[in-house]
Amino acid sequence: MASVVTVIVLLLVVSAGAGAGAAASPPIGMPGCVTTCGGVEVPYPFGIGPDPSCFLHQPGFNLTCDQSHHPPRLLLLLPGADGKDQRLQIKHIDSFSLMELVRDVDLSTSWSDDISLRGPFMPSNGNELILTGCNVRSALLRRSRNKGNSTTATVKPMTISGCYSFCSAPERGDGPQFDRGCSGADGCCRAPILIDEILLAPVGLYSLEFSWFGRNVSADQARAPARAFIAEEGWFDYWLSNYSNSKSQHSSATLLDVPVYLRYDISGSCANNPCKSNHSTCVDTLTTGSYACHCRSDEGYTGNAYVPGGCQA
Repeated sequence: MASVVTVIVLLLVVSAGAGAGAAASPPIGMPGCVTTCGGVEVPYPFGIGPDPSCFLHQPGFNLTCDQSHHPPRLLLLLPGADGKDQRLQIKHIDSFSLMELVRDVDLSTSWSDDISLRGPFMPSNGNELILTGCNVRSALLRRSRNKGNSTTATVKPMTISGCYSFCSAPERGDGPQFDRGCSGADGCCRAPILIDEILLAPVGLYSLEFSWFGRNVSADQARAPARAFIAEEGWFDYWLSNYSNSKSQHSSATLLDVPVYLRYDISGSCANNPCKSNHSTCVDTLTTGSYACHCRSDEGYTGNAYVPGGCQA
């Protein structure tokens, strides 16, 4: 199946508390580094090159400010499964390991079996799997490490989402009817994506599986080629309500801006003292070999714990 062309938009929400009165806002980036692009704030560990001190030296954290657009666009370039770069447009960034991306989904193609999330990114809760097609099932699989030595542990597939999409017999209808709400009986189904934060898979180990259960797979494919994508929960309802002719929209080669939630991990451990601000704490995630820095909110501090002076009351 052909790969869906995706343009991803990250949303990583920065929790930087504004100071009272005329007090300066706490820093979100390293000293001397550009921390905005087109009105979007860029908190460390993300940064805009070429200065290597402005971003964390791990894949996915060096961003690009594309000045050829007005306003400028904040971009992340990641290698895709087909060897071509995916251009990810960033709308907002947060230091809580959560991001929302918006993908350009081409409804004229099917998603490939391989879901390539390179760099520190992986799916998060708050998403749903959407499948369109006749008499087809789709499952989103994640391979999680077995317990044991991390260097020798194997990975096994786990289903984190899936649904069945049915169509009426050909003599009773000509294909999907999306205005019926994507219930599963109208050529469209959806299901939440369930991520166990304790059993997070290594980055990139995700796959999408299709299987057909109709009597004539070729005829079902001709009526409605199977297409699947991940979207923020509730987005598909919005799309349906804003397209009066959603069926023809689906059938044409239409690109849609589809919002998606991802999370990111920073490889390493708290043993290396990665949190640069006072009044911060570090949390290890042993299952992924990653860590996260947080300001001590129980003491009234907010901001970016990754930079000096980033946590302020």
